[in-house]
Amino acid sequence: MKRAWTLVIGAGLFACGAASSAFAADLAMPPPPPPAPAAVPVLPPVYNWSGFFVGGHLGYGWGADSMRLTPDSSYAAGTIVPAIAADPRGVVAGVQYGTNWQFDRLVLGTESDFSFTDIRRSQTILTGSPTVTN
Repeated sequence: MKRAWTLVIGAGLFACGAASSAFAADLAMPPPPPPAPAAVPVLPPVYNWSGFFVGGHLGYGWGADSMRLTPDSSYAAGTIVPAIAADPRGVVAGVQYGTNWQFDRLVLGTESDFSFTDIRRSQTILTGSPTVTN
């Protein structure tokens, strides 16, 4: 029984391998496709810089330097500290806007910007002793 199945499977594989498509002699072959038209080069679009624009910026700033004070002879030594307000930090933000006009290869325009910062550091220094009066 095993040999019979081997022969059936082998014959099926042989039939599949020997099969090919049939060509009818009386049917005309389809005409070849027409030649493609000459390719026209496609140029990239020219960019125009004319127009209004607006933008903004936002950030954070910090520092490590302190404000150095120069000693003054009119004050007693040690009355004023040599450095104050170390480690300033804060927000930095702003807006920019303007208009451009393009003339062929020349671009003319105006631009304005506003920026502000919240970087600050303060320190209170007491110099001298308070006096109490009655």
